[in-house]
Amino acid sequence: MNTRYLHIIGLKASFLFTLLMGASCVMQPDSGQVTPAPSEDSRLDSSYTIADNLTIENNSGSAHEPGPSPTSDEYTLDIAALLCSEYQVLVDFQSLTAGQSVEGLGAVSRYLNISTSTGQAEVIASGSADVAYSAPSEASSVENGCLGNPGGYSVSDRSIFGKGFSDIGKQHNYTFRFAPGMLVSQFSLLMLDFGDYNPSQAAYHEVDLTAYDILGNVVDQDTLSYASATDAIPRTSTYGDLYLTGDACTAEPGQPGNFKFDVQGSGIARVVLSIPEGMDPNIGFDNLTFTPDCLPPPPPPCGSKVLADFESLTAGQSVEGLGAVSPYLNISTSTGQAEVIASGTVDVGYGAPSGAASVENGCLGNPGGYGAYGYTIPGNGFSDIGRQHDYTFRFAPGMAVSQFSLLMLDFGDYNPSQAAYHEVDLTAYDILGNVVDQHRLSYTSATDAIPRTSTRGDLYFTGDACTAEPGQPGNFRFNVQGSGITRVVLSIPYGMDPNIGFDSLAFTPACLF
Repeated sequence: MNTRYLHIIGLKASFLFTLLMGASCVMQPDSGQVTPAPSEDSRLDSSYTIADNLTIENNSGSAHEPGPSPTSDEYTLDIAALLCSEYQVLVDFQSLTAGQSVEGLGAVSRYLNISTSTGQAEVIASGSADVAYSAPSEASSVENGCLGNPGGYSVSDRSIFGKGFSDIGKQHNYTFRFAPGMLVSQFSLLMLDFGDYNPSQAAYHEVDLTAYDILGNVVDQDTLSYASATDAIPRTSTYGDLYLTGDACTAEPGQPGNFKFDVQGSGIARVVLSIPEGMDPNIGFDNLTFTPDCLPPPPPPCGSKVLADFESLTAGQSVEGLGAVSPYLNISTSTGQAEVIASGTVDVGYGAPSGAASVENGCLGNPGGYGAYGYTIPGNGFSDIGRQHDYTFRFAPGMAVSQFSLLMLDFGDYNPSQAAYHEVDLTAYDILGNVVDQHRLSYTSATDAIPRTSTRGDLYFTGDACTAEPGQPGNFRFNVQGSGITRVVLSIPYGMDPNIGFDSLAFTPACLF
């Protein structure tokens, strides 16, 4: 059996987090039974459960169930697994109790939030008193007959015991959302016993499962539609005799009584099941599955600070993309050339101090330690070697932050455009693109390539990484704060110094779950 174990190590200096992995469950390949794992270091060959009623299954992956988060303000993260698109979440309802509500985040899965207009969607079971429908369509009918998860329908054994769910209020307008920030690429649902009862005596019947992205755009739709006789118990239709093809026990897969809906696409944030025409109110649902685009790692405690300090990374290594320096941070530039820089290395963001004693990327140090006489303090940071310096910082899917800060080094001692006005902006945006906060460095200077006069003093010193005091252009910390920050952009609209570096990147996550 092919086993894949995503294990990211060596990130202690890249960001300060620790993931404490909790107990998991392991599917025993011989017995098919789910049993507790013997230790927190157990690996999974084919599936594992993270709740009694939730299974994550794959053909080649392995993972851990996250345990409780640490409480310290700063901590390190060793990611045991990121659960991405090769994993499918199966919600099988078997461990739940008939009559138990399935509505609300966590009712059936920590990653799923079901809602209806009636608020009466609940677990149903074959033979139970909470009746959504009866099957088969004859004298031997059983309450919620032929529910079975994950399938196993049989004409000869019509009372297969199983559990599913239904809106006992009979409106059947379901909305499926996911954990805050989670997007999925696939969602499927089995509908049972639709079509053998037609109380509105409709000639046309339609059931839609529609997937939407976060902006409300339709990603995909799966529709069951057909025409039938206008009888309350229709025997003729484009699907044949609905007494049989609309029955949970006798319908073949793909017929109205045993119809699996499936929607797929990138960035699904919400799925809606609706019945606009010709409802059969006596129906049930089962075999709900979805495939996460990516399950983000568990969040740090609310209000804790993430420090991306770059020290364990290698000079020349790219810092772009989600996970390059932190599983919670995604850096991008227009050049795609933002990379780790280190004091004294050949990948040069800038030289400092100004003069003959200049060192490549001099006086980088994380989390600081800059001094006028400590010119060669070793340290790592990052810079856009393509010299455009237009950085966008995003976060893990669904993550919002309340604070973001970044130290810019060596800005101002070189003025190749001979500009008189200089401006650098760090701007924070919310998910709708509204500005949450902005921090700006601006000043005027002489129009020399090596300016010695400015409103910030002699830039030979105040624009130098080694000799600038904190708050001067050569050693300037940007900081933005506010609620719901999802994107931060650093831009230099006027008077760029292209030979600069960055360090001491920090942000404070808001709650994910």
